[in-house]
Amino acid sequence: MSKKVSTFIFFIFVLFHKQLLLASDYSIAFGSCLDQRKAQPIWDSIENMDPNAFIFLGDNVYGDHPSQNLAYLYEAYDQQETKLPRWLNTLKIYSIWDDHDYGLNDGGASFMGKKEAQNIFIDFWGIDPDDQRAKREGIYFSEKLVIEDLNIKIIGLDTRYFRSDLKGSKNFYLNNNDKNASILGVTQWQWLEDELNEEVDLVILLSSIQVLSTDHRFEKWSLFPAERKKLIKLINNSSNKTLILSGDRHRAGMYKLDEIIEITSSSMNKPIKTFSEKKGFEKYFNQAMDWVFYEDDELALDKTYIKENFGFIKIYSEQKLLELNIFDINGKSVLSHNLKLSKS
Repeated sequence: MSKKVSTFIFFIFVLFHKQLLLASDYSIAFGSCLDQRKAQPIWDSIENMDPNAFIFLGDNVYGDHPSQNLAYLYEAYDQQETKLPRWLNTLKIYSIWDDHDYGLNDGGASFMGKKEAQNIFIDFWGIDPDDQRAKREGIYFSEKLVIEDLNIKIIGLDTRYFRSDLKGSKNFYLNNNDKNASILGVTQWQWLEDELNEEVDLVILLSSIQVLSTDHRFEKWSLFPAERKKLIKLINNSSNKTLILSGDRHRAGMYKLDEIIEITSSSMNKPIKTFSEKKGFEKYFNQAMDWVFYEDDELALDKTYIKENFGFIKIYSEQKLLELNIFDINGKSVLSHNLKLSKS
């Protein structure tokens, strides 16, 4: 055998072996609250992380309007299409919606334009006409992800299309304890129960609004106490390890209840503007008022983060280990946690 042939065979072996090693690892970036009217420099840091997939957790455009005129939603998507980086087309994309890309701020089942909004969503994300989302009401879905011998199920919930009306007024919502009140609706609940019955190594559950956190006055699962209790019980009764991803809050955080971990990533380019950053107020007063933005949720694993951010999951299939991070706009980790997939 000639030296050139030997060298070539060795090169092929090394390349093949390297690809096998790479195949055992997989990474998913995710985020929410991406305003098409603003600059989006955070994509540079996400690209540098070289993810295999990206999950859009809702408020992927800001196209809602009090008039419920969906012309604003069409325009928002058209503008966002020119903003999203082309390299995203090389990744596996998962998406759910929240209120601002649903078409009505804090909107639910009573939104008159929801069917048309769903058609706009399906068209923008290039969802196949044979996909169930193109055939039924609501944009909930599930997909399998196999990494080596690790079986992962990604379940995307629709927390808008079927959700009962909120009680109280915006930012001061009250719990809805009506016995028939729902977030997911009857059909989606039954579907979810069936999906969670299948045994896998990990379920990644996508919810546009927070499931575990209760220490704030905005939209959350705990505004429907019976629904939150039902979801948590369903997850705990499942044999699967479950990781929840959520958005909406313009605040990032990590939370834990029993064996359930939730990571909230928000916002990608629309951060909270604190009083001390606003003009027209005395500095000492502004700093004193920043307590308004502080949260001390009993389920939080660490402090929350209110600047631009994105989430990142690094999956090591051989070790059955997940590295969970929230990165800032420059790609620096500001929150982190490891999740072992072996049964506890």
